[in-house]
Formats: sequence, C-alpha cells, structure tokens
Amino acid sequence: MNRLTCYIIGFFFLAALPLRAQLPDLTLQTGHSAPVTAMAFSSDGRIIATSGEDNIIILWDFQLGKQLKILKGHLGKINSLRFVKTGNRLISAGEDGRIFLWDIEKGLPVQMVFSGAAVTSVDVDQAGNWLVVSGAFPEIRRYRIADSLIYSSSVKVWDELTPLQITEMILKQKHFGKIKAMKGRNKDFLFQMFTEMFHPVPGVSAVSFGRDSSELFFSRSLVLNTGTLMYANLDFRKTDASGKVLHSFPVPVTGICRDHRSSGLFLSVVPSRITRFDLQKNKRRFSCSGDLLKYNFRTATVNASDSLFAAVNEDGKIFLWKTNGNFCRVFIAEAGTYTALGFHPHMSHILVAGNSEGDIFVVDVKSMKVIKKFGSGIFPLTCMAVNPSGSYVAVGNANHMVSYFSFNERITLEGYLAHKSTISGLYFVSDTVLASAGGDNRIHFFNVADHQSTLLKGNKNPALISAISHAPVYSMLLFTVSGYDFVKRFLRRSSETLDAVSVSPDRSRLAAGGKGFNNGLFYSAFVPRMFPVHIVNTAGMKKEYSFGAHYLSVDDIAFNNRGNLIATCGRDYKTGSNITNEKILMQSAFSMLVPLVGFVMTARTASALSTLYNPYYSLKIWQAGNRNPLAVFELPDPVTSLNFFPGSDSLLFCDNKRNIAFLDFRNSAVKKLAEGAPPLLFTDNKKSFLYQDSTFSMVMYQDEPGSGGTVFSGHSDSVTAAAFTPDRRHLITTAEDGSMKIWESATGKEIATVYAINTSDFIISTPDYYYYATRNAKKEIGFTFGTKFYPFEQYDLQYNRPDIVMDRLGCASPEMIRALNLAYHKRLQKSGFTEEMFSTDFHIPEAEIADASAIPFSTADPVLKIRIKARDDKYDLDRINVWVNDVAIYGANGYSLRDKKVNRFEEQVTLNLSHGINRIRVSCMNEKGVESLRETAEITLNAPVDVKPDLHIIVIGASEYASKDWNLNYAAKDAQDVASIFQNQKGNFGKINTTVLVNSEVTSENILRLKPQLMKTKVDDKVLIFYAGHGLLDENLDYYLATYNVNFDKPSEGGLSYDKLNSLLDSIPAREKILLIDACHSGEVDKEETIMADVKDQGGIVFRGARPRGYKSGAEVSYNNSFELMKEMFSDLRKGTGAMVISSAGFRSVPYRLATLAAIFSRRGNQPGMGAY
Repeated sequence: MNRLTCYIIGFFFLAALPLRAQLPDLTLQTGHSAPVTAMAFSSDGRIIATSGEDNIIILWDFQLGKQLKILKGHLGKINSLRFVKTGNRLISAGEDGRIFLWDIEKGLPVQMVFSGAAVTSVDVDQAGNWLVVSGAFPEIRRYRIADSLIYSSSVKVWDELTPLQITEMILKQKHFGKIKAMKGRNKDFLFQMFTEMFHPVPGVSAVSFGRDSSELFFSRSLVLNTGTLMYANLDFRKTDASGKVLHSFPVPVTGICRDHRSSGLFLSVVPSRITRFDLQKNKRRFSCSGDLLKYNFRTATVNASDSLFAAVNEDGKIFLWKTNGNFCRVFIAEAGTYTALGFHPHMSHILVAGNSEGDIFVVDVKSMKVIKKFGSGIFPLTCMAVNPSGSYVAVGNANHMVSYFSFNERITLEGYLAHKSTISGLYFVSDTVLASAGGDNRIHFFNVADHQSTLLKGNKNPALISAISHAPVYSMLLFTVSGYDFVKRFLRRSSETLDAVSVSPDRSRLAAGGKGFNNGLFYSAFVPRMFPVHIVNTAGMKKEYSFGAHYLSVDDIAFNNRGNLIATCGRDYKTGSNITNEKILMQSAFSMLVPLVGFVMTARTASALSTLYNPYYSLKIWQAGNRNPLAVFELPDPVTSLNFFPGSDSLLFCDNKRNIAFLDFRNSAVKKLAEGAPPLLFTDNKKSFLYQDSTFSMVMYQDEPGSGGTVFSGHSDSVTAAAFTPDRRHLITTAEDGSMKIWESATGKEIATVYAINTSDFIISTPDYYYYATRNAKKEIGFTFGTKFYPFEQYDLQYNRPDIVMDRLGCASPEMIRALNLAYHKRLQKSGFTEEMFSTDFHIPEAEIADASAIPFSTADPVLKIRIKARDDKYDLDRINVWVNDVAIYGANGYSLRDKKVNRFEEQVTLNLSHGINRIRVSCMNEKGVESLRETAEITLNAPVDVKPDLHIIVIGASEYASKDWNLNYAAKDAQDVASIFQNQKGNFGKINTTVLVNSEVTSENILRLKPQLMKTKVDDKVLIFYAGHGLLDENLDYYLATYNVNFDKPSEGGLSYDKLNSLLDSIPAREKILLIDACHSGEVDKEETIMADVKDQGGIVFRGARPRGYKSGAEVSYNNSFELMKEMFSDLRKGTGAMVISSAGFRSVPYRLATLAAIFSRRGNQPGMGAY
C-alpha cells in the first residue's frame, strides 16, 4: 500500500460558511506508506489508532474503515500507542524519545514530553490514572495522567555500568560461552571494537502494569545501535511501585501483553515462544512455540473474552491459540508480511493486523477470512514532468507508480508501474516518451502513446562479496538479538540503487547514478569502489558509456544549458587506491568457519583500513564524454540539489543545512544566496530562481536587493518537484501531501489542486471550493467533524462543477464549457435546488443512527432494526432518507415529513439486509431543501445462502413507429435477444421472470404499468430493464425515449421520459438493478447536435445507423462533448434509484453485444458501490 502521509488539510469546501462552531476537515484516505508498528483501540472500539515507520499516527473509524485524522509530531519510528480510558486522548511514544498526549477530537497534541532517549514501550493502568514508560535508559518512569502528564517517579532497574561492562554482558551470554577461554589482547580488542560499533546502553525493552498500578513487569535489555535500535534481552522482572524487586526470571522477553481481567500476561520470549504468566501465582502456566524456533515473536494480543490470543513473529506470520494453550492456526499475509496486530475490545472474533506495506486488515478468526481492508489510493508525489508541448503532465508517487494527465478538451488519467522501489526522477525525453530512474537500479523508458516500455540496468551488484564480508556479523549476532531482522537489514542495505537522474536540455542524453554496497561494517575492505554515472542515449534508449564519479554515493546530477558539462555531487574518500584487499577477503571467509576468531581478525584489519580513507562531501564538474573531472570541490555538508544557471556555467546548489549557494567553478568562488530547500527552478530572466522555504512554499529569489519575489503557498508538506509549462504561464508543483498544484506564474495565484487517486481516477479542486472528480475518486476523500466521518458526495451538488474547473484550467473549448454549464443547471432543476440557496447563511440539519454503536460488525440475522433521529434548530424537517448500499429504501424522494410540520423526528426502522456488506446511510432534509450530513454504519450479513435470487427482466424494443420514417432495423430483435440470453442462465437463479414489449406494444402506459410486479421482488433479487430505440432531447434538455406513438417533433407528446423509465426501479426491494439504454439520439438536424456515450469500439460490437432528421432541439451540444454532458445529466438520478445505468447512444449508435451482461448478474453476494449509483 500506501503509502507516506498526505495530511488532513483544512476543509476547503465550506471554509466561509458558518455550518457549526467547528468546520469540517477534508480528509484524504492516504493510509500508511511504511510498515505498521503499533495499534490501539479506543475503549468503545469505535476508533483504532495505528502508527508506522512513516512516523505518523492515523485515526480510523473502525466500522467504516475510513481515515479520520493524521497525528504528526514524531520524528522517528513510533513504538507504542495507548488510549487513555477517560476522555478522547491518546498516548504515543517512539525512537525519537518523544512522548505525546493527543486530543483526538482536535487531532492536536496536548503535551509533548522528551525522554532524552528512545522509548520502546508504554502502558496505562486499568483505571487510566497512571502511565509507565521504558526505553534506552536504565529506569522506568511513572507519570500521573490528569489534564496533562505529570512526572511522578522513576523505578531504577540497572546499576551503573560502563560500556565495556555492557559489552561483556552481551558477549558472555550462553551462545558465546567460548569467549571465556579468550585471554589478553584479543579479548580486550574484541570488547573495544564491539563497543565502538554498537554503542550499547542499558535499557528496558517492554513494560506493563500487573493487576493494578502497584505492580510492574518489565524486560531488562541492552540496547545496540546498529543503524536502527536492537535489543539484547536479558531477564524478566516484577517490582512494586517503589522499584523493589519481587521476582526475577532468567528469560529474555521482547514484549508483554496483559489480558482484560488482569489475571495474566502473555510474554514474547526468545527464542520464538509465547509464555502465559499467571499474575496471582507469579509463575509460568505454559509456553507455545512458533515456527521451529526460527523467528522471534514481535508482539501478542488477547481477545475481548480472554478466550484467544494471537502473536505475530519476525517473518510476518500470525499465530492463533486458545488461552488454554491449544494451537488454532497460522495466518499468512497475501501481500507483504504482518507487523502489528490487536483484537477488537468488544468483538471477540475480530482481529486487526497491519502489514509491511502499511495496509490494515480486519480478520474474522471464526471464518478465517480477511473481511475488510483499510487502504488508500493517494500517495505522496515524489517527482513530476511536463512534456514539450504541454499536453501531458506526469507524476511519480511513493507507490512507485507514474500517472500522466492529458489536458485536451477532456481530462484523462493513465498510469503504469515504473519501478519496484523509489522513483528518483522523471523526465519527458520527447513529447510522448517518459524516462525515469529508481531505487530498483533500473532506468525505465515508457511511451505514453503506444504503452511500450524499455528497461536498462544501472550499477552492477556485488551481492556475493557483500554476503561474505558480513559473515562475521551474521554468525556473532544471529542468536542474540533479533537475528532474522538483523540479517535481512544487512542484505537489503547492500542493494544497488539509482538515486539521481538528469536529462540534458535538448533531451538527447540521460545521466543516472546512485549508490550500493557500502553500508556494511566491513565495506572498507573493498574501498575504493567508484559508483558510476551512466550516460544513456534517449533516442536509442541505450547506454553510451559510464564513468566512475564518487566513492560512496552519487546524490544529484545536472547538465549545463549547452549539454557539454555535467555536475555531480555525493560522498567521497580523500585518499585511496584501486586495490583488492585479499587479506580481509580471506579473513572474512575464514570467519564463516570460525566465527569468533574470524570476527576479531576481520575487525583488526578493518580498523587499520579505516585510517586510510577519510570521507567527505564533494561536488565535481565533468566534461561530457571525459572520465576525469575538470574540478573537484570539498563541501562541509552534503549537497541535496544542484542546477546550472541557464546563461552561464555557474552552479546553484543547496545542502542539507538549507544553505542555497552560487558556485563559479572556474574561479572557485562560492556565495551564499538564501536559506531554503529544493526544488530549485530558474525563472525567465535566467537570474532569479524559485526555492522552497520552511512553510512548504515556493519563493522567488531575486538578485536585486530589497525586491520582493512571488510566493506560491498552499502545500501542507514538502514540495518535491516544480516545473513551468512550456508557455511559462503556469507553474506546476508536487508535494509529499499527495497533491499537484497549478499556479499562475506571474502572480503566484493558485488555480487548482490535483489528486491522482490511482491510474485512472482523480480529483481537481479550486481554491474557492469547486471541483471536478471521477466517481471512484470520491471514495478516497470525505469530511470529519471531530472523530465522525461523512462521505464526500454530501456537498456534491453545490461544488461539483466541471465547467468551472475546466474553464479555469483552460483545457476545454467554449462549446464544452457551455455544455457542462447547461448540464449543471439541469441537475439543480431536477434536485429542486437553486444557486441562490447556496449562500453564506447555509444551515444544515442533523441526522443520526442513534444506536449505531450497538450495530454488530457482522450478523446471521437478515433483519436489522435501527433507530433514526433527526433535528433542525431553525427550520422544519421535510424528509428522511435511508440508503442500503446506495439504494434508497424510501425511494429517491425519501420518507416525507412535510405534512407533520416538525423539527425533530425519531423512529425505529426495520431493514432487510442483503448478503455480504450492507452500508447503511441516513440523512434528513429541511424545508429549505438542505440535506444533513449523512450518518453511515456498516454490517455484514454472513448467513448461509439457502435460496438463489430471482432474476426479473424487462426488455423493450422499438423498431417500428407510427411515424414510419423513423423505423429501425434491429431494436426489437436486440430486445428479444437479450431476453433469450438470460433464459440460458437458469442455473444461477431461482426463477427468471421475463417481460417483452416490442414495436406497437412500446407505449408509456404499457411500460409504466410494470411497476407493481417489480415491487414484489426481494432484496437479493436482480433486475434488468433494457430499452432499444430512439433517444430524443427536447428544448429543455429533457431526455426522452421514443415510444410507438411519440411525436418526434415534440418528444414530450407520447414519449417516455428518462425520469419515468428510471422510476420503475425506484423504491423496489431489489437492490441490484441495471438500466441499459441502447438509444441513438437521432432527432437532430446534423451530427454536431448529437448526444452520444463514449463507448470504445470492441470486438463483437455492432454499429446501428441513425437517421439524423426531424426535430431540432436548439441546444448547443456537440458530438464530441456530449458524453461529458450525459454523465452530468444522469448523475443525481442514478444515485436516487440505486441502479446501474449504461447508456450506449449516438450518431451511428454503438450498442453492446449483450452476452457479457449475464456475467454481471451471475455474481453472488452484494458488493456496495459496484452497481449502485
């Protein structure tokens, strides 16, 4: 998944409207972009908090599976989460040493306590009054929980120890008994080297309260710094609140979980065991082993009834046992590996697990199935490119995907998987060919026109040498500290990457470089290894040559304006020679056979070699085609970005201390210009440039003192890329908040914000709240009031304005804009709204499911009773709306309260559930036509399916008309063919009920009298209505279907309006419904006034000609823009009835070959959103 944070940003739709004292936030469903590290439930089970290695905490509405808020403040991995029992507060702690107390309603920290060292574990007592904290420090700290965390005392668990004493304790564990035989210099040197490498300190890896706040249980450990903190766990102890040791057990414990009755603990014990510890008898009851004692357990959890416990181990498997020790089963993740888990506090069979991809899964341990996934389609954007003609904009995201927008009359989005790891850079090397490099050590060329790909490999990978050189480390630490993770990390850190990429100004050459095997403890044995820069011919997509650039890493690359100079920056060694140290190779190999002796020998040689190589940060200038640098500069800090000035060979660069400087390399002159961060982008005058300031704004630097530059402000996280459009009128930026913004370059005014949801869906919004969004994109965003989530479409009618968005972007013709504007006003008319209703005093009523917290997660009962409450403090209520899976239970117009003249309403409603997921939504509308926010709940019906659903088919085919000039050839036959196709599907249904109306039978009266038989359907039944014939628009843009006796010059006389046909599906019990209209809009004078659906020519599709003659509507609607118009016209009607509407229409109409429809209705179960509009 996904996926790095894209923060909850300020609510941009109703910022100016006084809805309530608190305005809602627009919430993007971003999820985690790194492994999940911890999770915790609120006491009522409604909210779950998850943390990840992306250093953020996400609050989720558990029942809806929707992200509510992101809590940002940690600077490192978050290790522990606990909800405070009273109040809406959460405690978090992590390796940055920070302990936060959060107000989850506001999403803000109440307090931050800095511990001075990494925090490994926290626990809150059952009463919610006390907090204990452990970490890389020799005591346990106690805090009283009030309005803030108040320090109380410390429990000392370690005596004073020197680093060498700590090292000796680690190495004298049972796995290294032979070390006792070592004497003299070798032993002292081994201890000294180990201490210098790992900097061990005493600490506590896990802590828990016992039966009450007076008992403490904890695991003493020695903390090793190996790049990430690792622990050598020694023993497990019990003390009282004063620190008096009551019991000590010589077992290494990595995690502690207390059951709900506080009668026992579940301990994660090395190696690979879960031990049940009895708190009353202070002894072990039993132990359960994992996978052949191979992988240690990370953490454990107990279910609500204390009848089951589960634990996740280092290879990502979840083991499940009964609390009497009987083994149940193992869960293996379908993607990635599980990394964290927790049982729901009230639903004993519901287990939640997070994985290495950042995804959250809900598992029903009864059925052994994953029943829900908390996911996301929005990811941080890492790079961006604009093609030479300005017709495409491509973005790369943290999920390694490249998505490219086409802005030409219509906005479209496509994409592809570019790399298996981080995308380092993205460029158009021609108008249709994209080039990128990535952390998978590949250069990828992709043609957006024909979707052809070419992959080139970057660096060579010395994986075998890496493995041999690290053998001493593997062998020494394999059984002492999380050996599996340790080895995996070292192997992973030896991979080759391409971290820098640049393209010459004429786009003819690409340069890419990176790093690889140099992070291990013994990498100096193979120094100097020069990491190359690869030069690629972009036209032929082949490497021209490579040259060794830097010893340790290539961090950035730039071409000058003429393309004859290349600048690189990275890490280097000041000295070194091209040697292969045979001695250390031999000693590393020897260590595989004699680990301890080999380690000492290798460490001695590595220590000697380390004095030969002194690392520094370098910037080098190269003549293109020459493998020797023209100039080399030593810099005090690493350079993060560099660029040549357009009018000279001077350089602009930025380092990690936020210094932006000018470098004249020919005269060796350096001058600091500003403080900021990349991206660095030159403007038109070739002297001023843009850079990022500390507020994530792009700021213009001007060389004239005192001159104010343009500021582009609006991103909520770091800007990752910036580029001008070819005409220089617009600036485009991307950021880690997942957004792409388009600005006026002259003024800094924001035009639009774009979110690419996946490779086909998107949202485009304007600063004054209007947006254009594809239907599936709306699932990824919503609104939150405090900790309540509301769906995006709540404000769809007011702000869904493709006409305004496309006009602002300038990517559509005036004709298209006019058509979309007509469609919008038609929607308002059909919904009973006017634009005047959307004023600043817009008032919203309230509706709720009063007993939502009592709705179970799943049930076998097909009937559910809920209590609905509605209120409005200003106006009377007009109606109540209830939907199940987007199907209106009371019809499109809801349950009327108009005659009751009430402003409060409460009633119990009985719902028949569909098999599978049932998404229940409730709202109310006041007398001013204003709808409340929609309250949502979900429940899964998992009862056995004993009876097959029935299928109800109504087919209507009008080939013959009273006005014979309008006769068609195949409409009636197509209707009969559809009926025949579904008659062959009897095995999938209980009964198939078919009604056929053709030719003279096709009248409004005959069609509308079919409604009573549809009212007899059941909730799991399926309904298909098919119409084939002419489609007509009148002068008001009302859509009509031609009947036998229609007046083609005035469709409202005798014609069947779309609204009335669709009303057949309104309010009926069946929830899976399809309305298929195969109607050529043939009542136009010429093809430029024809409405058509955008149906691609597919194999098996037949074209039917239409006769464009007769009635002229007068509407200015073209053949090309009509699909956008039709989508807008039908949008709200589809939502009202809950039917899937498929329309295939146009001049030279394109009807579907309908055999594939049988597959749609052969699905079992109900999947909300698949067919309901």
